[in-house]
Parts: sequence; C-alpha cells; structure tokens
Amino acid sequence: MPLRGALGGALGTQGYWNVSSIVISTADGKHLEQFREWVENEWGVVDSFEGKVGGVLVPAPIFAVEENVLAGGIGFTSAAKPQSVESVLWINVLLVAPKYRHMGIGSQLVQAAEEVACQLDVKEMYVYTHIPELYQKLDWVLINDIDESVVLKKCWGR
Repeated sequence: MPLRGALGGALGTQGYWNVSSIVISTADGKHLEQFREWVENEWGVVDSFEGKVGGVLVPAPIFAVEENVLAGGIGFTSAAKPQSVESVLWINVLLVAPKYRHMGIGSQLVQAAEEVACQLDVKEMYVYTHIPELYQKLDWVLINDIDESVVLKKCWGR
C-alpha cells in the first residue's frame, strides 16, 4: 500500500517520495546500515529496527536521502505506554545529519512516520524526546516531563 498525504505524494515503485530535493525512502539496505551506525555512535546499541516487538508490529525505518546521500532517518520500537502495561508504537530514534538540520527534514520524517502508523491502523504513537517543540508544532500532545526530556503522544481516529 503506498504512503500518501503527509509529504504531498505517494511512494513510487522504488519506495521513494520526492520532497523538494530530499527523497523519503522506506526500504533501503545501504542506508539502513549507515543509519544503524549513526544511531549506535550517538546512543549505543538499539533495538531491532523492524518486526514484531512486544506484540506490536514495528515498521521499517524511514530515511531522508538527497542524491543517494543519507540525510536523516526515523526508527520505531514498541514499549509500554505511560501509566500502563499495554505495548504501543513509539518513535525510537530521529536523527538528521548536522549538514541537513534546520531544513524541515525532521518534521518531514515525523509526518512520514505518522502516515506509516495510520496505514498500520495504529491509533496512537509516543515519543520520548529532548526536542518537544519539533513534535508540538506537528500537534503532538505533552504527556510527561521527565528531567530534560518529555513524553508526547499523537492520536488518530479517537
């Protein structure tokens, strides 16, 4: 099923969206390995980037690519939602290369993640972040303040 809406177009046959000069890709082995390297350098070892985790389907990461160069990516995981034991979908990592920051790529990746969640019939998604402003401008709601980071959530169809 093609992704539609948040980025103003549908995924083409190769899994890419054209967004200005940035392309959003959902399946790319070369960029997956590079993204994993970036994430591990920044935060250490991370969960598997896709599959079923805690009974929740975790979609593949989404990448922003410019002229075959990885500009950024967003990955998912499954964990209990705040104040509950129910496992839900979370954004696990959002990383944009320094050269590409402050160009709207992070927002585009979050919007692409929202589209993927909607297509999987996910009703809510969470994120634990130190940059809540990025999500709040995309209508995410603050749930908890935890030290210097916060938990936000986005709901659909409720």
